[in-house]
Amino acid sequence: MDCEREQSLLYYYKHRSQNFLKKHSEAEKTRRREHPEFAMYHAAKNRAKRSGIPFELDKQDIHIPETCPVLGIPLFVSTGTRQSDNSPTLDRINNAKGYVRGNVLVISWRANNIKSNATVLELEKVLGYMKRYIY
Repeated sequence: MDCEREQSLLYYYKHRSQNFLKKHSEAEKTRRREHPEFAMYHAAKNRAKRSGIPFELDKQDIHIPETCPVLGIPLFVSTGTRQSDNSPTLDRINNAKGYVRGNVLVISWRANNIKSNATVLELEKVLGYMKRYIY
C-alpha cells in the first residue's frame, strides 16, 4: 500500500471514529436525561465493581421522588454536564453495606454532598454552632 493511500485511510478511520464517539456521546446524554434511574443504576454498579463493595440492586429498585427526603427541595435532572444542588443522587445510608436493597435512597446532590464528608458528631457540632451563633 502506498503512503498516500495509507494516510488517506488513517484520516478516514480517525474521523469516522470521532464522529461515532460524538454521536454516541450525544445519545448517551439524551438517554441519561430521559432515564436517569437507569443511568444511576449503571453508575452505581460500576462504582461498586471498582470499589469491591456489594451491589445487589435491580433497576426497578431506584425511584426518584419529586422532592429530596432530606432537605425537602425539588429534585430534577440537570440538562447540562454538571450536577446541580437539586440533582438526584443515589445515597448509601451505611457505606459499609454497599448498594443493597434497604440501604440506598435517592436524595439531592446537595444533601449527599453535605453528608459525604462528615460524621454524625461533626454534623451535630455544626448544627449546634449554627443554632448558637447564626439563628
